[in-house]
Amino acid sequence: MGWTGTTLQPGETVRSLVIRAYEGDPLGCASCGWHQESHPRVRFSEYDALYGPSDRAPDEPHDFEPRTPTYRVMDYARSGGTAYLAVQTIATGEVWAGVCMVNQGGGQVTYKEMEESMGPVAECPARILALLTPTDDEYRNKWRAECRAYLARQAAKPKLRPGMLVRFAEPLTFSNGDELSELVFENGSTFRHPEYRSLRYRVGGLRNRDYSLVDGAQTDRRAE
Repeated sequence: MGWTGTTLQPGETVRSLVIRAYEGDPLGCASCGWHQESHPRVRFSEYDALYGPSDRAPDEPHDFEPRTPTYRVMDYARSGGTAYLAVQTIATGEVWAGVCMVNQGGGQVTYKEMEESMGPVAECPARILALLTPTDDEYRNKWRAECRAYLARQAAKPKLRPGMLVRFAEPLTFSNGDELSELVFENGSTFRHPEYRSLRYRVGGLRNRDYSLVDGAQTDRRAE
């Protein structure tokens, strides 16, 4: 499935947009299946361009009726540019994971809907995994196992507090040419040089990097 682009409407959030993408629009046209917000209501519209001239009167709108939902989103969580959803197939009660990649800016949103058997980013929060029903699907089980392994790695990492000296498993190279294995944590993704406090660095993808603490060291004693 490819990317979909749209503009957030007043009062609409990325959360509500993504949930609707998995549940479907609650109002659908009984005549042609278009959803309410982008529906071509009269002749000589985009509908006619796609499907040929309509035999309806020029000012006659199509009819809307409530759709019987097929899916229900039980929970939603977002981590960075990825949204994770526990989605229930109403007819069977099965609960599976939806994974939606999201980019947004300036009121514009592009998103790509996937589900767990497609092998998306395996960083699903524990509370979403806990809602999924057992499955015999090999690909879904593999993805769920990868998610649990990721969560275990995160839980095993030491919690960082400002002033801690951190040693990374692999040296980090920064845009100014510095290459360092040890940095002092400040907050978020910001670190500083272990000896020169005025030098600060941003470390991207911290949750996916392996690191340890250097004797739990605080570095306030180090030189400027």
